[in-house]
Parts: sequence; structure tokens; C-alpha cells
Amino acid sequence: MLGPQFINPNPGIIADVRFRRALLHGIDRQELADTLQGGLVGVKHSLLPANDPTYAEAEKRVVGYEFDPRRATQMIEDLGYTRGSDGVFKDASGQTLAVPMVSSPTQLYVRIGLVVADMWKQIGVEGRPTEIPAAQRSDLQLRTTFPGFEIVNQGSGISTLETVTAAETPLPENGYRGRNRSRYVNADLETLIARYTVTIPMRERVEILGDIVHHLTDNLVYLHLFYGGAAMAIGNRLVNVNAAQNTSNGYEWDVR
Repeated sequence: MLGPQFINPNPGIIADVRFRRALLHGIDRQELADTLQGGLVGVKHSLLPANDPTYAEAEKRVVGYEFDPRRATQMIEDLGYTRGSDGVFKDASGQTLAVPMVSSPTQLYVRIGLVVADMWKQIGVEGRPTEIPAAQRSDLQLRTTFPGFEIVNQGSGISTLETVTAAETPLPENGYRGRNRSRYVNADLETLIARYTVTIPMRERVEILGDIVHHLTDNLVYLHLFYGGAAMAIGNRLVNVNAAQNTSNGYEWDVR
């Protein structure tokens, strides 16, 4: 995923959800998944796990962003940018619209940065992927105060809700420790997460989860790209095992 910076981002337009929406419309995520994961995984639209029937109702509340470069370009123009002779957008002062992307030197992350930068170039945005040197990867302040976006694997599932809470926000006063790497904090979202954790009836839990995923995707707290792929060994004596479902259908498993 691409995690945007929410505290003093550079350029500042990253804080405007309309710009983040334009950037996501400018990424062909299916092509990205097919190219980098061999077509074995699907596009990721939210934090919900792939193919998990438990969250089918909540998934309906996800706000989708189809690949639409023409729409993306128009949205950026509506924000006051003008495309220069080089095809790249400029602000009123003539400053190039450039968006930094940082990542570890992991091969997959590096390739994501290069492909996304090329796709953004088509909509007039200069993507600037950079790798964090090995000597600086333990510098929590550097890792937290990235200017634009961070390319990182967030994972899937309800446990990831902790990564968008105030308690997990890395700040100077806590030594930049915490899993809320984008540092997004919203009181309404905190209330929803608190309600979800104490609600027991399944129908009500799913309704609240729907509100949560709607908030996260409507505000584009994260720009999800595609699900991660991993090899899984399955014994040939087992039946009804579906790698895509992981262990969620374990009650259906049997031995030949």
C-alpha cells in the first residue's frame, strides 16, 4: 500500500483527500498486481481480508476508485494546477507537482515505486521513489516523518485497526514509537473503533465495521494496491482446502 503522511506532508496538497483520490484513480492496480505478483492476487480495496465471507456485508460500504487517468487529470486541474509543456502539473508559482515515495530496499517495494511513478507521470504528477539506506532504517524519526508516501505492507484484517489510532501515533513525545505510521488521527474514527471492540452481536459488529471501512476508504487513509502473495504447501491427502481462504473454512477440511 501507499501510506500518506498526515502531519506536515510535502507537498502539502497530499493532505487534501481530493488529491489522494486523483492519485489512486491514476494507478492501474490490476496491471500492478498482474505485473508484480504474476496475476495470482487481486486488487485490494480496503483492510478487509480477501475472500473472507465474514465481512461480505461490510465490504459493500467500501468506496472504490477505478483506474481512470482522464478523471484523475481533471481532478488535479480542478485543484488549481496547470500542466506545463513537459506534461507535468505546476502550481501557481510554477513549482512542479512532485510526490516523494519512500520504501525499504526490498525488491518488491522498489518495483512498486518505479511502476507507480511511471503511471503517475501519465497523469502529470512526478513520482519520486527513494530507498531508505540500511544505516538509517533504525532511525524512527526519519522513518516516521517521511514527506509524501511510504510504500509498505500493512497486512489485512481487523488487527490493523490499531494502526489508525491516536495511541499508536509516532510523535516526538513518545520517541516516534507506534504503528500509526501515516499518523492519521480522527475522533469519529476512534469512536467507531471503540464501539466495534465492545460490540458482541454479529449484525451490529458488521454494521460498525462497514462504517469504519467506509470512513477509511472515503478519506483514503491508505491507498491500497493489491493483496500480498505467499506460497502455501498443502498436502495432497487434504480436501476442501482453499489457500485463498487460509483457515477460515477449516471446518470443511477432510483427509482422503
